[in-house]
Amino acid sequence: MGIISYATGTVPLAFAFELSTPNKNLQIQWWKWILGIPGEDSPVLDETGDDCAEDQKGPIWYLAGFAGSSEGPPFGGSAERDCTIPEGKDILIPIFNTICAEETDAALIKQVLGLDENEEIPPSQLKEGLVRCTDFFLDMAEETLQFSIDGEAVEDFDDFRVVSPLFQIVYPEDNVFNQSPTNVKQKAVAQGYWILVEDLEPGEHTIEVVSGLPEFDFETSVTYHLTIESKQTSSLLHGET
Repeated sequence: MGIISYATGTVPLAFAFELSTPNKNLQIQWWKWILGIPGEDSPVLDETGDDCAEDQKGPIWYLAGFAGSSEGPPFGGSAERDCTIPEGKDILIPIFNTICAEETDAALIKQVLGLDENEEIPPSQLKEGLVRCTDFFLDMAEETLQFSIDGEAVEDFDDFRVVSPLFQIVYPEDNVFNQSPTNVKQKAVAQGYWILVEDLEPGEHTIEVVSGLPEFDFETSVTYHLTIESKQTSSLLHGET
């Protein structure tokens, strides 16, 4: 039997799995994954789970929140997805996440640094500005966060807030965030509330996530109905011996 560790103690779980705070670099890999998928096939806009297996590689299986509708208010929405994942994969899922880049988000970076809109961002202040830019959104979202797996809810999200190192980003053509394509790499920082699910046993599981930005009248939720496919079942289905 697994447990989730909270600041207030531990709660026994019906299944053998662990929830942990992912390595800071994992969210960088998640952003590269999501930006590498054309908007029309993006798991961020997927309402059913049809795109859940899109470009999945390696030992980590990436799940996505739901961007929802930009027409409103209210903005956002909900999605209910079915997703089959091979046994042995760790699962990375954002509860709420954001990214700030030096050119794309220059106006907000200047605002949080107290700079005039006509000023250049000093290189020595760029990383601080990028972090504070992501803080701007994370701080607004923290009271809206909900996460549960198989009916067991996380109640304290402080340990799951992760800030990435400085890295570089390119917005390609047809990216899901409708950002203008950039021909040069931008320095960026990502930040979010992230959970890494490890050792999820074969069978059926349900993950539910809710988050939002009340000041922008935005709320989003996603429910994942996961099937963890055992290695034995997978071998039989694919005719392996």
